[in-house]
Amino acid sequence: MEDSDPIRRSILWNLLGQATPLVVAALAIPPVVHGLGADRFGALAIVWVIIGYLGLFDLGIGRALTRAIAERRGQDTGERLRDVAWTALVITVALGVLAAIVGATLSGWLVTRVLRVPLALQPEMQRSVIVLALSMPFVLSTAGLRGILEAHGRFGIVNAIRAVMGAYQFLAPLAVITVTRDLGTVVLVLAIGRLAAWVAHLVATLLVMPQLRSGARLARGEMTALVREGGWMTVTNVVGPVLVYLDRFLLGALVSMEAVAWYATPFEIVSRLLVVPSALCGVLFPAFAADHTSRPERAGEIYSRSLAVVLSALFPLVLVLSAFPSELLRAWVGPEFALHGAVVLRWLALGVMINALAHVPFTLLQAVGRSHVTARLHMAEMPLYALGAWWAIRAGGVEGAAIAWTARIALDTVALFVLARPHAGTAGPMGKAWSLALISALLAVAAVDVAPGLATRIVTTVVALTAFGWIAWRWLLGRAERDWIRARLVDTRES
Repeated sequence: MEDSDPIRRSILWNLLGQATPLVVAALAIPPVVHGLGADRFGALAIVWVIIGYLGLFDLGIGRALTRAIAERRGQDTGERLRDVAWTALVITVALGVLAAIVGATLSGWLVTRVLRVPLALQPEMQRSVIVLALSMPFVLSTAGLRGILEAHGRFGIVNAIRAVMGAYQFLAPLAVITVTRDLGTVVLVLAIGRLAAWVAHLVATLLVMPQLRSGARLARGEMTALVREGGWMTVTNVVGPVLVYLDRFLLGALVSMEAVAWYATPFEIVSRLLVVPSALCGVLFPAFAADHTSRPERAGEIYSRSLAVVLSALFPLVLVLSAFPSELLRAWVGPEFALHGAVVLRWLALGVMINALAHVPFTLLQAVGRSHVTARLHMAEMPLYALGAWWAIRAGGVEGAAIAWTARIALDTVALFVLARPHAGTAGPMGKAWSLALISALLAVAAVDVAPGLATRIVTTVVALTAFGWIAWRWLLGRAERDWIRARLVDTRES
C-alpha cells in the first residue's frame, strides 16, 4: 500500500476504536454469563445483535453521504456540501422517528412470535425492545454525523467515541448485574450510552464542518441521489446482518436459548478479529471513492496491498484459535462452553478469515457506486442460506450452524472477488504469490484441525506460522510494508 502517513494513522485509529471492545469483551463476558445465567445471556446476545442492527435502518444514507462528500471535497463549494449534509441528516432523523413508532408498536409480536423468547423472560425482553425502538432517531442520525466525520478523514474523533462506546456496551451490563438481573434495566442503561454517543458526534461534526451552524437547508436534487444509492446499500445493510446472525435466531427457535449462548460465545471471540479488515476498509472507502476515476492505478495498488495486509494480519490469530479451541474456551468461560463450542470455534475461525478478505472487494464495489451489485448478491444468497442453515441446525445443532455460516461466507467471498475484478485496476490481486499464500493458510488451518494431541498441535502451529511468515515476508508484503515493519522494530529496540 502506498506509504502514506495519513492513511496509516487513520487505520491505526480504526484498529484502536474497534479493538478496545475486543479487550473489554474478553474480560466482561465471563462474569456477565455467570451473573445473568445462560437463558438471560442468550437473550442479551440477541439484544446486542439488535443494537448492532439498528444503525443499518438509515437506508444507507450515512454511507452514501460519506461517498458524496469524499468525491466532492475540493470541487463543490462549502454551501453545497452543507446542503448535502443537512439533507442527509434530516432524512435519517425522519427515518428514526418512523422506526421508533413501528418498533414500539410491534414489540409484543417480535418478542412472542419472532424471537420466541421463553415466557418468563418475555416482559423483560418486551421492555428492552421498546427502549431500543425509542432510541432510533439518535442511532440513525449518529450514522449521518459519523459519515460526515469520516468523509473529512477525522477517524481519530470517530474512533475515540467508538472505543468508549464499545467498552461501555460490555461494561454497562457488568455494572447493572451487581444490582439487578433485569434485562430491561440493562438495555435502558445501554440506550443512555447511545444518547451520549449522539451528543459527542454532534459536537464533533459542528466543529469539523462549521458551515452546518448557519442553519439547515435541504437540497431536493441531492435527496433523490442519496436515497437511490443509499437504498441499494440498505438492501445489503438489512440482508447482510441477517445472513450473519440468522443462525442465532434459528438456534433459539429450533434448539434453545442455551444453544444460542454456546454458539454466540465463540462467535464473539472470532468475530472480533474482523476489527482488522473493518479498520482498514473504513479508511479505504473514501479513498476508493476519491481515486477510482482520477487515479485508478493508485486504487488498484491499494486494493492489492490491502488484501495482503489482511491475510498476513489475521492468519496467525485464526491458526491459534483453530489449534486450541477447547483450551481457550475452557480458560475463558469454563468446561461446559468448551465442550459444546470447540468445534464451533474452529469452523467460525475459518469463516472469519475468509470473510475478512471479502471486506476489500465489497468496499471497492460500494465505493465505485456499484452498491446495487452487492445488494443483488446478498438478496440471491438469502433464501438459499436460510434453507441451508435451517437444515444444518436441525441436523447438527450448534456445529451445523457454524458449518452453514462458513460455507455461505466462502461462496459469498468468491462471488465478490469475481464481481470486483473489473474495478480493481491494473494491479489486481497478486497472481501466484496471492494464491500460494491463501492456499498455504487454508492447508495450515486444516492441518491443526486434524492434528492429534496437544503436543502435535503445538508443533504443527509453530511450523505453519514459520512457513507462512516466510511466504508473507518474501512475496505477499510489499516493500512499503516491510520498510514500515522494520522501522517499528527499530523504534521498539531503541526505546
